[in-house]
Amino acid sequence: IDSVYYVTTNPVIDSLIRNTPSKVKLGQILERSKMDEERNRIESVLLENGYYRFDKQYIIIQVDTNIRKSENIFVGNSQDTDVQIKSSNISHVRFVINNPQRKDTLTTQNGIGSPNTQIYLDNIRGEHIQYRIKSVSFLIKEEDVQNLDTNIRYNIYPANKIEQVRFFMGERKYSQKILYNKILFHSGMIYQKGKFDKTNQNLAGLNLFKFRSIQTRDNKQGDLDISIIATPYEKYALNNDIGM
Repeated sequence: IDSVYYVTTNPVIDSLIRNTPSKVKLGQILERSKMDEERNRIESVLLENGYYRFDKQYIIIQVDTNIRKSENIFVGNSQDTDVQIKSSNISHVRFVINNPQRKDTLTTQNGIGSPNTQIYLDNIRGEHIQYRIKSVSFLIKEEDVQNLDTNIRYNIYPANKIEQVRFFMGERKYSQKILYNKILFHSGMIYQKGKFDKTNQNLAGLNLFKFRSIQTRDNKQGDLDISIIATPYEKYALNNDIGM
């Protein structure tokens, strides 16, 4: 590999890619596995830095191998002696980060336009968006309940911090402090996939919840509203000592 290029129209993405260690080094033998590792690295870097909807399918790898490089090799005790020409194949590698396909916010049926709520901001703008978390809610969903009622009373914890979580507990008596400390993302933070995955592991480790899911809602302004929905085990119902 003689050169590696990263091609993107987004200066933030360009900086993130270039300022983190690459899996591809100059002078390496060209290997498909190394190209795949670098593709995965780029995806991971962007998912840890706010690009919630980024996927490695946006990364195209271009390799130019139709290049030969020649260099002089001097044989003997001085440069006045015999000269041999060494020729070798070299490769130029490009990682091209394509933008999302731009889509209209209206769908047309029989000539009538109607709002398309399934289009995300990335597609509206035709570019990768760096998302921040706007709000975080923790909701208890009983197993026999089909639809959650978000109009019920909720508590905010902690009351004196900006990084708050809204707890919709119903009749359950769990420690909000314990649950809050298990949630690694809060309002104002950029999206980081690793913290979402670790939060799910933390909640599983409590052995309180039969089912857990972390749902996101794109408000079309570059912000995410996060809902953590948890279904408790019945054996823990209304136990005031849970999580204390």
